[in-house]
Amino acid sequence: MAPLLAPYNSAMRLGSGFNSYTHELCLDDAVKKGTGSPPKLSDGEGVAQSVVFKTSVIDKMSDITDALNISGALTIKYNNLIDGTGKGSFINSNKIKDADINFLISVKVINQTVTDNALTEFAPIDNLPAEKFTEVYGDTFISGFQEGGEFNAVISIKVKDKNQVENIKADAAVALTTPSFGSEKPKAENTETYAVAPNDQNNEQGNEQQGGNEAGEETKKKEDGADSPTGLAIKGNAEVEKNLQDLFQENETTVSVSYSGGGQDLKKRTFSFVTLDKDTNKATLADDDWNVKNMRAAALRFPALVAKTPVRTNAVLTKYTALRSFHTQKKDKNNKEAVPLSYENASVYTSILEDAFLDYKNIYKEIRLSEGDLASGKKEFEASTAKESTGKENTSKESTGKESTYSGRSIYNSRHACANNAESDGTRKDATPQAHIATEPFAPTLAGFESAKCYIRRNMNLIVREVDEIKKNPDRASEDRPLPCQSPIIFKQYLPVPKEPSKPTV
Repeated sequence: MAPLLAPYNSAMRLGSGFNSYTHELCLDDAVKKGTGSPPKLSDGEGVAQSVVFKTSVIDKMSDITDALNISGALTIKYNNLIDGTGKGSFINSNKIKDADINFLISVKVINQTVTDNALTEFAPIDNLPAEKFTEVYGDTFISGFQEGGEFNAVISIKVKDKNQVENIKADAAVALTTPSFGSEKPKAENTETYAVAPNDQNNEQGNEQQGGNEAGEETKKKEDGADSPTGLAIKGNAEVEKNLQDLFQENETTVSVSYSGGGQDLKKRTFSFVTLDKDTNKATLADDDWNVKNMRAAALRFPALVAKTPVRTNAVLTKYTALRSFHTQKKDKNNKEAVPLSYENASVYTSILEDAFLDYKNIYKEIRLSEGDLASGKKEFEASTAKESTGKENTSKESTGKESTYSGRSIYNSRHACANNAESDGTRKDATPQAHIATEPFAPTLAGFESAKCYIRRNMNLIVREVDEIKKNPDRASEDRPLPCQSPIIFKQYLPVPKEPSKPTV
């Protein structure tokens, strides 16, 4: 089984309780040292590193939080992507949502993992109710730390020509994930020259030697021609380089970089250029801006720099149930066993909630911008054409093979009926949807936008409450029931849309 890890922050201490679901610190000195052996530290002579280099396409925000090991519950509770270390603060969620293509370049380096085997004695609190155990102690405790470094870069590309999104996405995948088609440069051609003697005999010999050299050059050119492996490698590298330049020059690109460990020389030594100060007439080294080449070069150099200047990157977590002393002292005054909650099955469901929460957060910001445009007169809006339809109408259309239009109410009702054995049309006894379910297009006015923002706040509050309930009862994440909120994609269909500018009359 892989060890449980949590992003390190300076408030962490060995033996402290920890909630692996919300990544919240709990009781200090939950576990104390017993008679175990102290941890063995590296003597610094040589480092056997573990390095993971990954370049991947990002489809949703939870892909980033999973890669950075940021708790989805923590993201929802605190309404941002920042954990205790500020690891997610470099991510611009709006840029990622607006972009057509997102790439993540990640390098994780582990120099060593140090655990304190002496932490074996569980420290119980007298008269603590069994049901309060996880709230006070958490479900794990901090038993060690990992040292190394992490390098993360997010590249967001907003394509100008929407018809070329798929082609550009394919070119970007090749350019960002294929550093080179050929590993070696072609060898230099033979440039040796031959002297010609003044007499006729030597002239003939010299001509023969020169002719032989020309023939050798022709053979060499054929070997290094466009159809040779070397020629194909050069051609492939040049094509990738051109696609890379066109990709970032013709489209809106946002680059976000964050790294811990490796010291101060990562960027300077990787790509620096000399600038001349006109006032002092002195040359200084200046760092270039981040781009794909620089990031790839920095990522490749990163493990070597981390070997010299590592930092703590993760805390190693151990379950209380792994301690013998816990099983001997886990009953409260009512002789009831204090069993820590298990959150292993809650991660998938929480990721879904996290994506919905961040989608609503992004929609909320879009509405604020639309309100500003409407108030200033920059844009005009009209009501959405999305229509309300019942589940029965959708079913009949599906059975005839015709296109069906799903509304927020009909989809929510069908899922609610499946989970709770309700009526197929999903209506309540008073025939009204729940307060957070939008069923009609919003008016293209400031009041309509404000009403939409109220719906968003209701849905976001329901997601936060759901996380709180899962924290108390992790089995809730495995139940067969609908999400507590309306689908953000369906909700967005009811928002006012910008009017097309009217053509001037002649």
